[in-house]
Amino acid sequence: LKGTIYPIDAQLRIVGTLGRKYPTMIMMRRDYLEEILPDKGWVNDFWIRIDSPHSAPGVIAAIDETFANSSFETRTGSEASFIQSFLSMVGPVFELAAALSVIVLVTIGLVAANTAAMSIRERLREVAVLRAIGFTGRAVTAMLLAESAAIGLAGGLAGCFCAYVVLTSGAFGEAALAGLGVIRMPPRIFVEGTALGVLIGLAGALIPALAATRRNIVDELRAAA
Repeated sequence: LKGTIYPIDAQLRIVGTLGRKYPTMIMMRRDYLEEILPDKGWVNDFWIRIDSPHSAPGVIAAIDETFANSSFETRTGSEASFIQSFLSMVGPVFELAAALSVIVLVTIGLVAANTAAMSIRERLREVAVLRAIGFTGRAVTAMLLAESAAIGLAGGLAGCFCAYVVLTSGAFGEAALAGLGVIRMPPRIFVEGTALGVLIGLAGALIPALAATRRNIVDELRAAA
């Protein structure tokens, strides 16, 4: 194990793995680490196992009272609170990612609206013919919206499936979370992303479809001719 923060190179023999929950965590004997470290005797964290979660408040208070006003006071907390306090330090990174996601969604919505408008504008003659042979404006609008919704559904499924496969196959966010976990896509996000693709398709085609079906049929046929 090549040392970066500490100027040591530890020779280790792997005897087991912790699974996929902590992919970058290594557990080793403390006495061996003490032997090779130049600055001995310092401990940053102690992990304590208790008999029941209900005993946590009393154990936390007892430990902190024992070392109160000493040279090495303790600050005890549950594992969940420790992870939460650590994640709060990288919170601005996730907030920035959320802001960028909103910008991307707005941009995609504008691109989808422009694409839908161009597609409907190029098919004004088809819309006029459908209305001329007896299709109502509502029926034609429903056809156009259904087509855009299908395109949005296909795009949402393709994008979410690719993201799910990529995030499942790799350890993304492992470095940012310091080995406490990786970024995964829950099934709920998959469903919401697909539904959002359908909504973007509908929203992008709604105004152009209404505008195309409200125009005069004769004017549309003359313009197309």
